[in-house]
Amino acid sequence: MPPDAPPTIDDAPMVDARPSGPVTVTTKVRCCTLTPGTVQAGVTVAVVQPDGTLGETGVSDAAGQVSFTNVQLGASITAIYPEDADANTDISTIVGVKPGDSLTFGENYYQPQPAGQGSKSSVTVTWPDTYNYYQVWAGACGSWGTYGGTAAFERKPGCDSATTPVVVVARDNNWDYVATAYLPAADFTGSTVNVESWTPNRTDFAVSISGVEAPMEVDFESVAAYPHAHVGIYNSGAEPTNGTVSANLTVSATAVATKTFAYLWRGQLEGRQEVYSGGVSPLALTAPTLPWLSAAIVNIKTGKAGWFQTDGNADGAVFYLNWQHYDEGADLWRDYEWNLVLPPGLTELELESPVTALAALLPDLVDDVDSPEVRLVDLSSTADYDAFRQLPEWRMTDVAASVIAGDEASASQSISADGGEGAALRRVGP
Repeated sequence: MPPDAPPTIDDAPMVDARPSGPVTVTTKVRCCTLTPGTVQAGVTVAVVQPDGTLGETGVSDAAGQVSFTNVQLGASITAIYPEDADANTDISTIVGVKPGDSLTFGENYYQPQPAGQGSKSSVTVTWPDTYNYYQVWAGACGSWGTYGGTAAFERKPGCDSATTPVVVVARDNNWDYVATAYLPAADFTGSTVNVESWTPNRTDFAVSISGVEAPMEVDFESVAAYPHAHVGIYNSGAEPTNGTVSANLTVSATAVATKTFAYLWRGQLEGRQEVYSGGVSPLALTAPTLPWLSAAIVNIKTGKAGWFQTDGNADGAVFYLNWQHYDEGADLWRDYEWNLVLPPGLTELELESPVTALAALLPDLVDDVDSPEVRLVDLSSTADYDAFRQLPEWRMTDVAASVIAGDEASASQSISADGGEGAALRRVGP
């Protein structure tokens, strides 16, 4: 149930005799230079108590950890990552913390092509030039898109294994995915890897979703999962019949695992809902019971954000905000991304008196601010917000990737209207 008054991150009303106790924080790397899951030292972490006062602060140590001893029930904890080499700063906040929590910040991602000078040698992957356009992935060595039948991968630190999984995906003249080739352990000790033949995609994967009420529309997507790569094949849906939409999907015949996504649409003033699942054909999905969301709006001048949502249930919510600040002295744009993990009943946020370390980074009226996005999340592995916020940050904020990676068997989320693109922030409010 939503609270009687707007909940805040930094300026909540005083509550007497709140329980307090220890909370442990672990900071792991964000995209995209180190191996995902690596701990990161040097991250500033701050506790803000429910009355808006600054609690304990710390900097993550060599093990990526910060321990606090006096965190009150309902506090928020914010991790501010150092600016990276590309002038990007990541900020993450978890709201509604309880004593005894163990929180993990960081992102998950496919490791990109490694940096470094590399050597003079390279490995060229070739395949039959039968179709129009190709995408090729070679494990941690990176990926290419090309209209030809070859792609070269330079030998660099991190791209030096004797064998590497290679995936090649083909599109036809209509830009449809039509065939794949997969070598689980291609020999990367020589100069050339030859893909001998294509495997056509299948069109016999049966899927249905029930509980679909008119005037909802449903589209499907099959996702072919491979090591270091995944490919989504879009399949149009249909109108519901007796509350059910059924379809036969196009899927990759070489995929290590096939995931199925369903996208539900109800109206222009509401967002969309998405269902993610694994499993084999025939696959029967059920429409989520999540609330539907309006567009989210932020007023930079007052430091407030809000949105509307219908009735429903969720394990947790995530609020995303991105902005760019032009630094005249350095003559460059600095990019900021803020993820806030929230209890699912919140529909308003206030940021009137942020902690000092965060206040210096927040956008002002001259910054280029993207419209915000809100997501309400329901995961197969959690029953409520208490369990939800104990998960690593990336499993709360990137739900689809969690299902693709196998961290979640299934999940669903409701996304604010216009995909977060419907509000011009600096034009809202006085």
